[in-house]
Amino acid sequence: MRERLLADLPVSERRFDVDGVDTAVLEGGDGAPVVLLHGVGSFAPEWGRVIPELARSHRVVAPDLPGLGESSVRVGRLDVAAAVAWLQNLIAQTCAEPSMLVGHSVGGALAAHFAIQHGDSVGRIVLVDCSSLGRFRPAPGVAMVLVRYGARPSPASRDRFLAPGAC
Repeated sequence: MRERLLADLPVSERRFDVDGVDTAVLEGGDGAPVVLLHGVGSFAPEWGRVIPELARSHRVVAPDLPGLGESSVRVGRLDVAAAVAWLQNLIAQTCAEPSMLVGHSVGGALAAHFAIQHGDSVGRIVLVDCSSLGRFRPAPGVAMVLVRYGARPSPASRDRFLAPGAC
């Protein structure tokens, strides 16, 4: 399936050994670098619809995050610090100048953590539906709304969940 998704994209796939992670990376285009970080349970071809347009004016770097897609963690435990170090070393190997980071879901959380710690390596940052890499402890009201919606998902419970002031 991966091969079919990549067949018409203007990228090539390379592998890097980055901090004990055998990392699959899609690369293509020329110009200022854009690093695309996919969401949880996904892989770099998630960006297939935007890569052709971006590659017209940018150098696109789209890795499979550690432990996802074709990237595998071979040594150690992956936590926030290790993920940020992995991204720092990947960017050092693939980008000659500060990059624009675009992150979706957990990729956005990783991009945010990276930008906080290594702002000089980031030109811009775009976060799409991002979460946090930290513990999620919702307020009791938020937790109750989430539980109610999860227990009986329906248009009515969705509307209550999304209503202003519901949490």
